[in-house]
Parts: sequence; structure tokens; C-alpha cells
Amino acid sequence: MNQTNKKIFPCSPRTRFLVTAILSLVIGIGVIVPLVSRDAASPAMDETGKAPADTAFHPVVRFIVASDSHVMKEESANAKKVARMIQCCYDKVNESIFDEISSREPDGVESVTFNNSDFASSTAYAGNDVYTGIDALFFAGDLTNNGKPEQFDMFWKAVSSSLDEHTDFYAVLPRSHDGWSMTRREAHQYYTNLTGKPTDFHVVINGYHFIGLSASDDDKAAYDRGQLHWLEQQLDEAVAEHPDQPVFMIQHEPVRDTVYGSSAFDGWGEQNFGYIFEKYPQLVDLAGHTHYPLNDPRSVWQGNYTAIGTGGLYYGVLSDQTLKFPIDRENPLAKFDVSTCWVIEINRQHDLHMRGLNILTGEWLCDFIIPNPADTRNRDFTPEKRAAASRPPVFPTGAALCRVPSPDAYSVSFSAPAARPTAGMTVFVYRIAVYDEKGETVQSFPILSRFCTTARQSDVSFRLWNLTPGTYQVELTAETAYGVSSETLRTKIFLSDGAGLSPEDQVSKFFDRQYAE
Repeated sequence: MNQTNKKIFPCSPRTRFLVTAILSLVIGIGVIVPLVSRDAASPAMDETGKAPADTAFHPVVRFIVASDSHVMKEESANAKKVARMIQCCYDKVNESIFDEISSREPDGVESVTFNNSDFASSTAYAGNDVYTGIDALFFAGDLTNNGKPEQFDMFWKAVSSSLDEHTDFYAVLPRSHDGWSMTRREAHQYYTNLTGKPTDFHVVINGYHFIGLSASDDDKAAYDRGQLHWLEQQLDEAVAEHPDQPVFMIQHEPVRDTVYGSSAFDGWGEQNFGYIFEKYPQLVDLAGHTHYPLNDPRSVWQGNYTAIGTGGLYYGVLSDQTLKFPIDRENPLAKFDVSTCWVIEINRQHDLHMRGLNILTGEWLCDFIIPNPADTRNRDFTPEKRAAASRPPVFPTGAALCRVPSPDAYSVSFSAPAARPTAGMTVFVYRIAVYDEKGETVQSFPILSRFCTTARQSDVSFRLWNLTPGTYQVELTAETAYGVSSETLRTKIFLSDGAGLSPEDQVSKFFDRQYAE
């Protein structure tokens, strides 16, 4: 019988206890189902960034990682997002299993009705090869917006009423939002009394170690010495038991200068853990806080260890030093409506199958494999290697930049088919340039692609203002997050009348329109 083994280690000094649980269930569908990675960037991938069709991925563990729900008040929309996320993950995993089984054995699933309890909510295999469980949901902090008791209540109601009994739950509470209304000690105690869960934890699922660390009980410190000592002890124990497989760390703020959004320019970056993490190449750090898009290729980082950004459920945000706009949650250049989480699978070779989900649309935003991160030879996601692997985006054959009818008499509108990403890299930005008859630059500006919210952008549209009568050449280029550019689409226009509005209003309107859509 295949089993999912879950073991909880004694927690940090403030919450010591020991619990051991073993859950098992077998579903009798004896079908071998390979799971093929998509848009990946690993040695097994071909030049398009996709895995060969016969590449199989057989999970032995599957879990969800989310963060930053910022639950606020009674009937909070953010609490509903938590429940929606859980349901969406069950549905999408069920859908994946159903699609794979039906594609290989179309006659073998006719009599099966798929509900939450059929596949993804159980901790089992279908036959011996298809793993159907979602073993745990790990939440990397900012459960609430202000750390009020009623907000914790709303969050836990959403989780406890949505998770199947076979899916476990663990969360960390950071020094930021979850500790605003009570002292941290009070917040930690309230959470533990409410959920029955510790705020620091070490749990083992099917042999894989997961360690979580909340902020210190001491409001004057981010993390205290006792916690950091405990963390090193847990990492030592995990690595000693399985030195050849990854160990997962869940905490709130990413370590400085690792994943996208953790630089000094962005204003974030935890500086308490770096010296510890550097000692453990097996470590995979899962952290939230920034709300930066998890499907940006820079949201996975490798150096001496591996770090992964978890996006956010409340909203998405980003900044970019190259584009010269800083983080600003009220600026449409930086903020967008998206709710994301990871569904992560591990196979017997200790590879990670990573899928980023937009729970508002039910769309997988990214899908790739990280070869066993405990093996230091597997460092395909270092910033240098990712930049070197970035390939130019490609516009569809025959694509053209066309002038289209404008909604008013004061602007000129354009549209073109969206460029396709290559080598598993998103199209990060489109650059527009306008030249006059002398070839001099009249306007030049970027607009973000919609990669943050969808992997299937069909077109890119923009408008121009502030042009005097004359002939202009308008150019459109797509660019990856690493600055690799596509071929340029060009068109010429003649204006007998000018197009008014200041350049400042113009750029604002581009982003207002783009994210309103």
C-alpha cells in the first residue's frame, strides 16, 4: 500500500510538542500517467523551452504554497480568495489527472465522477503510478492585514472549511501585518489556540522536510537568537537524514538579493538568514511579502541554495530599475489585479515540478521543472544562466503593427499580435518608439505586457498623443525580463491633424487602459 507519511518535529522553544500522523488512501485506477513539463528551462528541455513528449514526472509529494492574503474584515473579499484558491487548486489538479488519464485510457474513466474527494484532496496513488494527493498547504505569512483577532478568525474559517481532511496546513506569522494589532506573542498565541498549529514548525511529508519560522515573540527583534539556533539545528537534522534531497524553508520576506523584488532598489530583503542558508545547498526557501509576479523568471533564484518567490493572493505589484519606476501600489504602472499561488510536486529523483496558478482565472501562468536542487551541479536558475538562456520573443509569422480606429479625435491607436515567449521566458515589456521624418526620436516609452495575469496575451495595443501634423515611423519591440529583444515591427503614418495631450498623461493612460482590460 502506498502511504503518505507525515511527521512533525519538536518546534522551537516557544511551542515545543510532538505529533506523528500517517494518512493513507488507495484509489483503484491502474493507469500509468506521465506528467509533461511545459515552458521549462532545464537540461532536459528542448530549444523551445518545452520537455520532450515522452518526459514523465511521477510525484511522490504535492503541496500548495501561498502568501499575502491580507484578510481584513467580515465577509472580506480576501478571505473568499483564500477559499477560492484552495478550491481552484483541487480543481486544477483533478483536471490535470483526468486529462492525462483520459488521453491515455479514454475508456478507463467513463464511470468516474470527479469531485474534490476523488483525486486531489486525497493522499494516495491511483494504482501505483499516479499520485493524487495534495498533502499540505503552506502559507508564507501576512494571513491578515492588521493582525486583528477577527481577521485571524476569518482566515481560519476560509481555510478550515475548504481544505480536505487529508491536506494539512501550516503557516508562519511575520513581523509585518500579522503582528500589527497585538503583540507578536499575543498574535502567535491567538493563532495557535485558533488553529492548533505552532507558528514555528518542522514537519516531514513522505521523507521531505519542511521547516517554517515566524517572527520572534520579541517585538524588538525580527528573529531572536534562540530561533536562529533552532533553525540551524532543524536544517542539520534534515540534511543529515537525507543529504541528497531538498529541504524546504517557509518564511515571509525573501533574503536580500535573491528572488525578484528582494533588492535594495525594491526596498525588501531579509538579512537575518543569508549566512545560515549559504551553508545548506539542499535548501529551498519559499517566501512572499513582495507580491511580485511568481511567473517572472527572476522569481526563481539559485546560488548556493534555491529561493522561490510566492507571489500574493491580495494583489500583484512590481518595480523595475531598468524601466525607472519604483514600487508604488497606487500607480497603475506597478499594481495589478491577480491572485497567485504555487502547486509544487516532487518526484523520486527529487526534481521539482513548479506550476504557478492565477486563481482568479483558473489559468496556469507558468509550468517548469527544477532538477534536484540539492545537487549543486543543478544550478540552471542562477541569474547569470537565466540571462544567458533568454531568447528573443517571436512575433507570429506575418505579424504587422497596424493603425486602428481611435476612440477619440485626440489620439492615434495601434495594435499588433502579441509576441510569443521562447525558452520558458515571459515577454516582460513592449517598447514603443516614434521617429519623425528626419529620423529623430519623438517619443520612446515602455508598456508592460500582461504576463502578470495571463500566459495567453493575444495582442498588444497602445495610443499616441502629443504629435504635430507630419509623417512618423512607429516601432514596436518585445523584450524579456533580461533585456533580450525581438525583431521590430514598424509602420508609417501621416497625420494631417495633430494628436494632443502631454507625454505624462499619455503614459498614465497606457497603463490605465492596459490593466483596466
